[in-house]
Amino acid sequence: MEKENTIVIPAGAGKIPEPPVAPESSADRSFSKPTTRFLTIQAATTHVTPDKIKLDLDELDNLTELYDRYEIIEKFAEGGQGEVKTAIDRLLKRYVAIKSLKREHVKNQEIIANFIAEAKVTAQLDHPSIVPLYEVNGDDENRIHIAMKLIHGRTLDDIIEDTILDCKQQKAARTDDMENESLKIRLENFIKICDAVGYAHNKKVLHRDLKPENVMVGQFHEVYVMDWGIAKVICEEGRDLPDSNGLCGTPGYIAPEVAERQAYGPASDQFALGIILFELATLKRAIPGQNITEVMTKTMAGKLESPEHYFPQYKIPDELWAIIGKATALKPADRYDSVNVLADDVRRYLRGEETIAMPDDFTRRTFRKLYKHRTLTASTVLLLLLACAGMTIFSLIRQNQSIIESKKRALALVQLHSSIADQAHQIDRHFLQVANTLDRYSDKIVFLLKAGARNGRDNICEYRSIDSGTNPQPGTVMSKFYQQDVSFSEAAYKLAPGLELGEVDAQMQAVSPIIRDLLGFMALEGKNSSGVTWNKLREQASTTGLPIPWIYVGLEKGLFINYPGSKLSGDYDPRKRVWYTAALEKNGVAWSAPYMDAFGLGVVMSASKALKDSEGKFYGVSSMDMTFEYITELMKTIKFKNDSVVCRYLVDADGNVILSTRIKDEQLKKAEKDFSTLKFDKFPYPQIAKDIRGETAGQFEAASGKSIRLIGYAPVKTLGWFYVEEIDLEKLLK
Repeated sequence: MEKENTIVIPAGAGKIPEPPVAPESSADRSFSKPTTRFLTIQAATTHVTPDKIKLDLDELDNLTELYDRYEIIEKFAEGGQGEVKTAIDRLLKRYVAIKSLKREHVKNQEIIANFIAEAKVTAQLDHPSIVPLYEVNGDDENRIHIAMKLIHGRTLDDIIEDTILDCKQQKAARTDDMENESLKIRLENFIKICDAVGYAHNKKVLHRDLKPENVMVGQFHEVYVMDWGIAKVICEEGRDLPDSNGLCGTPGYIAPEVAERQAYGPASDQFALGIILFELATLKRAIPGQNITEVMTKTMAGKLESPEHYFPQYKIPDELWAIIGKATALKPADRYDSVNVLADDVRRYLRGEETIAMPDDFTRRTFRKLYKHRTLTASTVLLLLLACAGMTIFSLIRQNQSIIESKKRALALVQLHSSIADQAHQIDRHFLQVANTLDRYSDKIVFLLKAGARNGRDNICEYRSIDSGTNPQPGTVMSKFYQQDVSFSEAAYKLAPGLELGEVDAQMQAVSPIIRDLLGFMALEGKNSSGVTWNKLREQASTTGLPIPWIYVGLEKGLFINYPGSKLSGDYDPRKRVWYTAALEKNGVAWSAPYMDAFGLGVVMSASKALKDSEGKFYGVSSMDMTFEYITELMKTIKFKNDSVVCRYLVDADGNVILSTRIKDEQLKKAEKDFSTLKFDKFPYPQIAKDIRGETAGQFEAASGKSIRLIGYAPVKTLGWFYVEEIDLEKLLK
């Protein structure tokens, strides 16, 4: 879904009516004096009030220095008034997020007041699903900084996008049960959001900008409601007047009463939650529009999108639609009494109980009771059948057993189809990540070569100097994983036969700054790295290996730079290698067939790319390796019962075997002899070449001696290949 931005719309000239004040009930005065004192203390310590968040300029003079406590790492987000960076707490040795006021706003009292108000509101909200704030700091530039927990995870919007992508990838393999299970997880996350917002409402705080982009789901399924920048304290009556300076929020999530500048309160946050629930259920926008005016017009009219899933084959239950409809009712009075009541209704829906939004009629109530007491119901029905069936019971049992076996076989085939599609999808995602990493590595190499800066080459040594024995190069170690001397502090260079160092020394100096980033590329780290230190990556690379064991570049004149630094044969010329020549024939990433590694890691597979600038000038080829063992393990992440998998393959569009988990000694010896491509036997079932032309997942049965093999396949689109599994059908059905 396309992201919407939070906006501030100037207020109109019309006067906004005062909200009605509820009459005081006699029951409100019926508490005893001790109880009254307790309630007064509880309210004072739990409710957020305007005096708790107002700005006191004297407070800013006492802020501790940011850089005394925190070491800034990098900026990863920026807005109109602030920016967010990752940092390390020097005292507690933990990663934190630092939200900082921009320099140009240090004298703007209104922006400073809003910035401090957000910090104070967040600090008052002590809840597992609200990001904890650690402290507020200053610096010698009079900037204000907020230190808070660093969240590793995805936004709710990212989760919706990933779910859409999964549905598109799996297509027919994604059953109703799979989507229902995915929806259940999304609804459980939604309940956590409601719990956090309900807690804030109890503390007299409105969020006012609830939307999927402002909700994060962490690595361990923890949920966080983010960005309380325009939160507001609720007045005593439980409803508040609109701001005199305009309307705040995000179009498509703003409640109708807020859009019309009427009095609003907790029900406006509930409306936004109802919109989020709509989008979690359908995977599409609830109130789309070409512009803000169209969206706001639909909002004020209460016009939501039609009640159907992004993928029409999935049906949303009526009870869930009723909950969405009640939470997004045009009038606040028609919505749930509170966000907590909304959350409880979603819980009732997940438990299969009657909901407030859609009370049961007689028929539904009857079936629900029967299902609730299904054991007793089934027992009663069984006794009746036994009494009526008499002598025919034996034949009925046998007939039923036959049906069960038939269903069991059908279910096993469906599950196999789904599992193979899942496995292909995981392989596809990994190779796409490798391709994206190679693109970033290649772009940086081209940029450095074009810049041509003389950076020195202290971190690039001649390949023959890599030796941890008699006269070791600094940083050289004997690696358990590589089974040889390597250097993670330096890359190694090798000149093709006949090439002089002076011809390529300038190019070597130009690319030397990238050496310090190569461990991160080998670990397939993205822009949002998990923060693993360089030393930890080096230790992992040396002992157990990283996803990419070798990363290197061969330039047009014959210069070869390899990382980590290692030894090579004296006649090595990168321009004659498989990875180099394959990239010359392809626009984009070229994937090689498995071949014997010249660096000593056995069979590897390369991803390589021709280095060209925007004008088409050619510089050489960059490449990354993956080991045969790593790729075959990647093909085995999904297990089957009874060891029914005979072999796993990657085949091209013509049915030729590119890679197989079954490899013969003579095939290895031939590839090792001349460092050539590893040749596998032909695929044993020729029908595969015909079946994969449809470019979709499928399966067929084939005879193998006295056994029956089930061949399942699914596309790996990044490679243009197919993932294939050969299954022993008898073992699968046991």
